[in-house]
Amino acid sequence: SGGSLKSVIAQDEHLPEDVVREFGVDLVTGLYHIHQLGIIFCALTPGKILLEGSGTLKFSNFCLARMDGENLEDFFALVGSEEGEGYTNESTSQRCLKNRFRGFSVYTAPEAIKGEDFSKASDLWSLGCLLYEMFA
Repeated sequence: SGGSLKSVIAQDEHLPEDVVREFGVDLVTGLYHIHQLGIIFCALTPGKILLEGSGTLKFSNFCLARMDGENLEDFFALVGSEEGEGYTNESTSQRCLKNRFRGFSVYTAPEAIKGEDFSKASDLWSLGCLLYEMFA
């Protein structure tokens, strides 16, 4: 095997039920672990799940992940104030927040698309989309 879950799905289209079940257990276990660490993945897609030769799944590309409860608007305001933009300039923060899930709308939870914060529930929505895509 090897590669990503995206390439496996593209090659096989729909996976056998026992494989979906096994992958599902691995994904739930991994997601539970990162959630226990206080991490919200935020952009769970098949391309970010790597498959080792032994069939082990691994989460990859945590670049859009954040800590549970982390307020990105405050972070962008701080960065903007250090760059001389100040808290009132929404262009940097709004642009960055909107770009967080651009291209991932198929897997992104409705509340995140509406502009609400990502949450553990958002990750579970994405997981459900992944499971459906593997099976369908």
